Amino acid sequence: MKDIKKIVSGNKINSKVFSLGREAYIVGGYLRNLLVGKESKDIDYIVRGNIREFAAQMLVGERGSASIVELKKEQMIRIVFKSGLTLDFTELKGGLKDNLGERDFTMNALAWSPETGLIYPFNGAKDIAKQRIKAVSIDNFRNDPLRLLRTYRFVSELGWKAEPETRKMARHLRKE
Repeated sequence: MKDIKKIVSGNKINSKVFSLGREAYIVGGYLRNLLVGKESKDIDYIVRGNIREFAAQMLVGERGSASIVELKKEQMIRIVFKSGLTLDFTELKGGLKDNLGERDFTMNALAWSPETGLIYPFNGAKDIAKQRIKAVSIDNFRNDPLRLLRTYRFVSELGWKAEPETRKMARHLRKE
């Protein structure tokens, strides 16, 4: 596996996020991509506290190079840079494991911070190493049916196999 700490710390945006004094984690696909050696122009963060204020702090000194977009009314703030880089911020409510447990696949149920290093309570790093797409839970598919389509998108994009239980969930939910 790649040296995530070196890569993340070498990114000035990530350094700024972690220097602002809040409990913050990089989560999801950015970490997955780092582990498989792919570049990503989308970084997702979860942050304790008001994400609007946090996003505003991120833009200090970035005048004219980025825009803020509010998605999912008060649930996500996206900063879009003219370079094509996007940063998504969601508020960390409750515990980190609870947040990761609401994600679609184990390979995306990953978090990293300078204090904790890589966290993968659903064995996502192992599934990445085995090139396996595995759902976190059927309820997460029920709560957001578009995640079913992501199963097949990832199979196509990554060339990995969807784990049999995940395929079974997708077939079952197709009938509901």
